[in-house]
Amino acid sequence: MKRVLLSYLFCLLGSVLLPGCDDDGPSGPDRPPNPVIASVSPLRVEVGDTITITGTNFGSNAQDVAVTVNGTSAGVVSVTPTTILAVIPSSVQSGSGTVRVTVERAAAAASASLTILTSAPPVIGGFDPDTVAAGGTLTITGQNFGDAIGETSVSIAGTSVQILSVATGQILVQVLAAASGTVAVVVTVRGRASAPQSVTVAPTEPPDSTGTVLGRVTESASGAGIGGAVIVADAIADTIPVVSVTTDAGGDYRIENIPAGTFVVTATAEGFNSGSTTVTVAAGQSVTADFSLDVEPTTGSILGRVTNAATGSGLDNAEVTVNVLGDTVPIFTANANSLGNYRLDGIPPGTFTVTATSPGFTALSSEVTVIAGQIIVLNLALTPLSGSLRSGDEILVLAPAWLTGQQQRRWGAESPRWQDRSGIAPDGGIARGSGRGRVSVFYAASTEPTWGGDSQTGGGIPHMEVG
Repeated sequence: MKRVLLSYLFCLLGSVLLPGCDDDGPSGPDRPPNPVIASVSPLRVEVGDTITITGTNFGSNAQDVAVTVNGTSAGVVSVTPTTILAVIPSSVQSGSGTVRVTVERAAAAASASLTILTSAPPVIGGFDPDTVAAGGTLTITGQNFGDAIGETSVSIAGTSVQILSVATGQILVQVLAAASGTVAVVVTVRGRASAPQSVTVAPTEPPDSTGTVLGRVTESASGAGIGGAVIVADAIADTIPVVSVTTDAGGDYRIENIPAGTFVVTATAEGFNSGSTTVTVAAGQSVTADFSLDVEPTTGSILGRVTNAATGSGLDNAEVTVNVLGDTVPIFTANANSLGNYRLDGIPPGTFTVTATSPGFTALSSEVTVIAGQIIVLNLALTPLSGSLRSGDEILVLAPAWLTGQQQRRWGAESPRWQDRSGIAPDGGIARGSGRGRVSVFYAASTEPTWGGDSQTGGGIPHMEVG
């Protein structure tokens, strides 16, 4: 027993002091240098792939070199002092891997990292969303997708699509805008294709090329909405059809899905003047077109000035009458102011005779046509009567209708005297018992009228004209 123990201690001491007892081989000048790994290629491999390990101190004898991947021995194909070719063992699990190179009798091994990829084909598990819009994005879930875009491809309906991202068990792709209906999706990873799976692609809605025109139609005077007004949108371009709507009870309207373009929008309502405006409709936008309508006039007006044709001055209190064409009864009458100006409003549409009269002037008539909402300007220049009366001239004297028979006889029996505008006082009379008559005029000796009295006893002559 003592002999065995002494032998063990001697050997242990010798392993420290004597190189011949080192399990890792000789030390000092006889021990080979430790191997050094500079790189491993490729870094992403599958079971059965051959990797190239570059570095130094590998020796030249394959029997002296051992390569392991995650602790599992890899078959060494060839060895040079700077290169080792080895095969990934079939029993290695996918995931992160460590390559370790050991050279016989070297004091230490060298190691490097790589990724072990599964050799199983990808499997599609599902889609999100179940129905994708053409041109939208689609998430494909499943297994064995890897984690690199460069190693993966996806086809939809037989056409390759853009891959936006790849992660473990998930691929995000861009669906083609032209795709539609139920289509097949295939995922290919490092040359291995999945079984096709179907997904529904909804066709892309055409871009919105229409807009909206909206607004309100109101009365200009009160601001109240006008219900039942007709709104017409007529496009400048001949290729766009005319669109029309009717306002609601509050005067509001809305034209939707009107093609983009420029339109003339017109609002009409019974009893109101129409209104229009030009608007430009943009795709997907709304434009407002409000209308404030004036009440449509039903009558017109006549205005102007009555003047002395000889002097151009206005005739104060000149009478202007409006008669229906062919009728002698005036329907409108106005008197001119001190400047001769007159105005007649509220005249219905139609054709009328307008007559201006003033004592001492020849009456003047003119035919006019009145249009609702319009003003007719009619100036009338009256010609003065002759400046003096000569003996033998005839005048027509009209007795007032209100005179009694006795008053008429008295008025006709006497010889009334009056002064004309020239200051000449003619004298004459009318036949007894007559309400009107023609008399010969002769000059009186006096220039002042000698006959007077109040109008109801024969004083004053209401109307006279040269016969």
